Amino acid sequence: MKWKFSLKTKGSLATILLEVRRGRRYRLSTGIKIAKSAWDRRKQRVKGWFTGANEINALLTEIERDLIGAYARNPYITIEDIKRIVLRQNSDAIDLLGYMDEFIERRKGLVSYQTWKNYRRDRNRIAEFINGRAKLLLDDVNAEFIENLTRYLKNKGYADNTIAGIMKFLRTVLFDAHRKGLCKRPSISVKWVETEKHVLTLDEAKQVINPSYALL
Repeated sequence: MKWKFSLKTKGSLATILLEVRRGRRYRLSTGIKIAKSAWDRRKQRVKGWFTGANEINALLTEIERDLIGAYARNPYITIEDIKRIVLRQNSDAIDLLGYMDEFIERRKGLVSYQTWKNYRRDRNRIAEFINGRAKLLLDDVNAEFIENLTRYLKNKGYADNTIAGIMKFLRTVLFDAHRKGLCKRPSISVKWVETEKHVLTLDEAKQVINPSYALL
């Protein structure tokens, strides 16, 4: 069985497809829509400048990994089974924290160890905010939830860029769930604060290395 990712275009927009050859050619929609100009045909991935490129590319890698595993287990895998893999319909996690746990587990080995640790850390900070409330569903993450979470994190003393990192993680998780049809498209803004950098002069650097230099 052979496969590759391609596009179905309509004007300047495009949908990412998985083309599968099993006697005949099947073109299966992943449901992912991007700008046509954002597609790297040779790499079969989204170009880095496109918003959400890292998340989309990670999902494409997951699909490939699951296809390889499914084919190894059953060389006679059906097109219907392949469709389920492409649409990620094997998940029953619909509450926010449960889905986060599943998402983080799926990312293991696909992202750096540090990024994976950051996922766990950000998940736990969101869990502290939820703090044992009734099950929070994916679609319960609305503007009010984001506002309350942001206020909670600020009151806990987290820096603006730390909060932005948590929001980016939450958006990544919800984007993954949205692509599977498990929730509405997330609308979460991530606002990074540019920090001022001070470059030491040669004299300042010498003073840091050797404080007695200032006395010369």
